[in-house]
Amino acid sequence: MLILAVFPLIVADDFVPVSYQANFVYSEFVKSEEPPVLASLIEDGYIAQLIPENTATGQNIASESIKALIRSYPWDADIMIRIFTCESNLNPDAVNYKDAEITGFPSWGIAQLNRPKFDGWNDPKTNLDEAFKLWERRKIQPWTCARILKII
Repeated sequence: MLILAVFPLIVADDFVPVSYQANFVYSEFVKSEEPPVLASLIEDGYIAQLIPENTATGQNIASESIKALIRSYPWDADIMIRIFTCESNLNPDAVNYKDAEITGFPSWGIAQLNRPKFDGWNDPKTNLDEAFKLWERRKIQPWTCARILKII
């Protein structure tokens, strides 16, 4: 079963619930009751993703295993989970094509790595390995959501 993710974004110190009905194409979402303050974030590619749900428990199976994987790296896992949830909603198949207009490359996977497409970009372990290498060099600076969430 797939559910539509509904999650709060932090905008100007307020939590604003956001939900979308997906057309299964990342760049084409039907926005319902879009708050005007979020318009620029939506245009910049901050969008909800479809995620699998365990219907017996109501838990997001994929995100729980991805959170465990994020916790296996020697960084502040709680902060990185917040950042990656904001970036991709922990969706390994997330692609932000809007970033290509700015940098020349889309952002790929859970960590939304902005670079040329690479083998295994949608494999959680490969994506997070690459994210960790980036984090070792630049900490959380490369992730836009670190600023949106006011972590930096």
